[in-house]
Amino acid sequence: MEIELFDIREGVCHPTKHCYSIQALNNIMEKFPDNYSKIFIYIQYMTSMDTKTNPYAGFPDDIKSETIIKDVDPTINPLDSDIKRAISCIYDIYRSNPHYRAFIAVKKNFDKFLQFLETEEWTTGKEGSSSALLAANKNMPDMKAAYDTAEKDYMKTVLNKKTWAGQEDNYDKKEYGDEE
Repeated sequence: MEIELFDIREGVCHPTKHCYSIQALNNIMEKFPDNYSKIFIYIQYMTSMDTKTNPYAGFPDDIKSETIIKDVDPTINPLDSDIKRAISCIYDIYRSNPHYRAFIAVKKNFDKFLQFLETEEWTTGKEGSSSALLAANKNMPDMKAAYDTAEKDYMKTVLNKKTWAGQEDNYDKKEYGDEE
C-alpha cells in the first residue's frame, strides 16, 4: 500500500509518525527546520502516484520536478543530497509493492509512446516516419488499455488501503489495531 507519510492540509505539510522514524525524512526536518513543510510537499508530489492527493501524479518524469518546484517553492534544491536521499528512500518503500512497480513501468512506457506520437513529424519516402506513426496509432488502443488496467489495479490494491495480498492493513492506523 502507499503509506501515508505526509498530511498536507491548506498548503502546510504535517509530518506523520513515519517521518520521525525514517531517518532520511527526519534528517530533512533537522536540516531544514524552517522549510521542511514545503520540502515534504515537494517529496510527496514527486513520489506519490495517488491522483486524489497529488495533482502532479500524471506528469511525465522529465518535467515533473521543475514544475513542482516552480509551483510549491522555487528555493527548493532538488540536487540537495538529503532531499535526494529522502526521495530515494520513499521510492524504495513504494517499490516494495509489485502493483506500484507495475503501474510505474506501464506509465513510463505509455509516456514514451505518447511523446513519440507528439514529437514525430509525418514524413514519407524510403526513410519516412509515416509507417511508424501508422503502426503506433494502430497500437494506441492496446497501450491505453494496458495503462488503464495498470492504473485501475494500482488504485484498487494500493490506494484502497489494502496490502498487495488483499489483507486489511493496520500500519497507518492511529494505534495499531484500532479502527479510525
